[in-house]
Amino acid sequence: MGDFLFINVEDVEWYYSIQYHELVDRITDEYVRKIEQLHYKNINLIGYCLGGILALNVAVKLLEKGIEVNNLFVIDSYPVSGKVEDQFIDEVIFLPNYQLMLSEVLEDVDDFKVMEFITEVRKRNNGNIPQNTFFNIYRERYQNEKQ
Repeated sequence: MGDFLFINVEDVEWYYSIQYHELVDRITDEYVRKIEQLHYKNINLIGYCLGGILALNVAVKLLEKGIEVNNLFVIDSYPVSGKVEDQFIDEVIFLPNYQLMLSEVLEDVDDFKVMEFITEVRKRNNGNIPQNTFFNIYRERYQNEKQ
């Protein structure tokens, strides 16, 4: 299969500056740029989780540029349905991919209730999670505790 080259986002500030709706396209373009700089003429791509979606998009762009993609391996990837505009909720959804639950990061959190609430928010918003959803949850909980 040949040598392995691992590409990741090294500039965390750049990554966090990307608008959510541009994330896949911008990272795809960056990975394609890096691969072109290395002058590869044929390549194997492997992507895990969100990386699988990125690998698929990179493969398409490389093929359009005449770079041969020998193999594309997509491991445990799935498209995220709907728009997640709340950055904190977006991170919460992906925590299990790192073998973490929110209750391990924040005290007094019931993971089941959080996921139940996220599911309910998606139902009310056609599969989407609006901005400030987490802030609104926190504010409602705080106001209820004060009463």
